[in-house]
Amino acid sequence: MAAKQKYDERFVKIAKVLCMRGGTDEDLADAFEVSPRTINRWKKDYPEFAEALAAGKEYADAEVELSLYKRAKGSKKKTKVTRKIIEMDKDGNAKPAKIETVETEEDIIPDVGACCFWLKNRRPDIWRDKQEIGLYEIEDMEGIEADIYGGEE
Repeated sequence: MAAKQKYDERFVKIAKVLCMRGGTDEDLADAFEVSPRTINRWKKDYPEFAEALAAGKEYADAEVELSLYKRAKGSKKKTKVTRKIIEMDKDGNAKPAKIETVETEEDIIPDVGACCFWLKNRRPDIWRDKQEIGLYEIEDMEGIEADIYGGEE
């Protein structure tokens, strides 16, 4: 069995960057060549380590949240296209090629799946698949029955 890796204060910055890039506690364990239990112990024993992990994960979550939001509402994507233009002279000989770069803007349409996911999680009271319908007491049952079945109240 390998010797235990000792905690080093340099791990704080490394762990934060790994978490900002989407790293999990298991990924950190692999990177530091320790067990996931050691990562959990370090989080308890070294508050600055735990805070770095939390900040890094919060950053990554915010990035994904923003991406989901943009995907749900649609966006514009700018790209640069470089093309080679070859012209011919009046004798049919090629002139020196010209390089032209054009910036284009493309509309990215909203993604229905992203919209549903966003709304189900942000507004579950309205958008969740399973709606809870409560029973309530009806005071004028005869009037309701008359409206449903016809007849006099």
